[in-house]
Amino acid sequence: MSIVHSGNRDVSEVVLDQARRSSADLIVTGGYGHSRTRQWTAGGATRNALSTSGVSILMAH
Repeated sequence: MSIVHSGNRDVSEVVLDQARRSSADLIVTGGYGHSRTRQWTAGGATRNALSTSGVSILMAH
């Protein structure tokens, strides 16, 4: 396992990029929601990953 620094990228972008680099077939993650205000101001890694992923995602809440 290695540490990946995101720089200014969204967390979902970093996770999906790492999945592509490793030729992953599946991403397993937890998902939870934030308040609407936080979603609006900070975005949502879960929503972004689901909407832009080319890899299957197994999500548990």
